[in-house]
Amino acid sequence: QLLHRAVGHLYRKIIQPKEEGGWLEWFEDNCLKFNVQKKSEHGLFYTELHKEYEGMVENALVEFSASEGITDHDELYMRIFRATDDKKFESTVNLLLAAADYKKFVALMKRKKRTLLKKEKIGQQQLRANSTPTTVKERDFAMQRAREDEMQHSLSEGEGETEEGPSRK
Repeated sequence: QLLHRAVGHLYRKIIQPKEEGGWLEWFEDNCLKFNVQKKSEHGLFYTELHKEYEGMVENALVEFSASEGITDHDELYMRIFRATDDKKFESTVNLLLAAADYKKFVALMKRKKRTLLKKEKIGQQQLRANSTPTTVKERDFAMQRAREDEMQHSLSEGEGETEEGPSRK
């Protein structure tokens, strides 16, 4: 189904490193700028980063449209919006629409920062305990897997979450 492939395309962009055409480093570099306290003030750079992210998502959807043979980007958007009323595609459509939502973006960046800080602390403890090259390789592999798990969790579970916590409907 087209919508599932579009979400998959965006998800791959989020978790893949730059050399594979992804945005992983962008997320890791920029999430460190976010204050992870629940009721923190939003700096102007939050909005600037969100606008940059919106542009990245827009470009990724244009790229996806072209790969699917859709020459008119508006056609993809119309398919997305037509599917919003279809319960079968509600979750998928929400993931696509959430990609451009400011509050969800801020919540994602804060979660990403907390995860990176936690992994960094664990990685430092492991390195102090045993710093053989095998351990470093295992740690790097484990950190990559954890990044992928976190992004999958963020995309699938964060639909109704804002920076203050789950939204009430």
